[in-house]
Amino acid sequence: APEEEDDTLFSTSEAAVMVAVCEGEIEGYARTKKQSVYLNDTQVQSDNGTDNFGDEIKITDIRRGTNDQSPLGDGFDDVEIEQTIGVKVTKDQGGTSATTTRNDLSRLRVRVGVSALYQVQDDGDITGDKVDYRITISDSISGSPIISDQPNISGKSRGPFEKEHSYVLSGTGPWSVKVERLTDDSDTVAKVNDFYFKAIVGIVDSKFSYPMTAVMGMKFKAEQFSSIPRVSVHVKGLKIQVPNNYRPEDVDTDGQNAYR
Repeated sequence: APEEEDDTLFSTSEAAVMVAVCEGEIEGYARTKKQSVYLNDTQVQSDNGTDNFGDEIKITDIRRGTNDQSPLGDGFDDVEIEQTIGVKVTKDQGGTSATTTRNDLSRLRVRVGVSALYQVQDDGDITGDKVDYRITISDSISGSPIISDQPNISGKSRGPFEKEHSYVLSGTGPWSVKVERLTDDSDTVAKVNDFYFKAIVGIVDSKFSYPMTAVMGMKFKAEQFSSIPRVSVHVKGLKIQVPNNYRPEDVDTDGQNAYR
């Protein structure tokens, strides 16, 4: 009897969330990073060390809300500009090109994909397939390619699959991005491999530090949640002035004139 291979291609995406915790300087997380952050009222890591959402959630150190604090880094300071393309690319018709809308980009992500990827063999077995393609990026001055890459999508998927490629830009913008299909177009229903130029995402490297605002960031696999989860953060709170003879251990004070 004919057999079908399991799907091997699964689209994954990462959500990045930045949270303004407080206006003004705070002490910091109440406990460890993961034990201080809650998603939909559930602690990311229980007090006994159990990860309640797996071990793939990344949480930054908190910026405590000082005037001279450093940026969060790790991509949280980037400005991203997405341009939707959504064009089917065929070998017969040649490549499809798009031009960035800004000329101050530092990096670029090119998103491509297939509607499905499989083929039916003569004996009825259903197996995976492969699509080769070329990505070419040119600047606006020289007109010659600054990047030429020939990746592929290989495997099996009964449904849509997307893949992103990241590149560091050089030269003078705006930049032209061309995607070409190198694999022959399918001329039979037994071979399903329609290929698409989905989008380009321009990235501006910025360094926003948000002075006097306590901020933190986190990243997680988007498929872990049906929507952006509600984020709560347990912190040692806003720093305020107290009498200089205030004794926090027994919450006792014997004067109210001097503050620190």
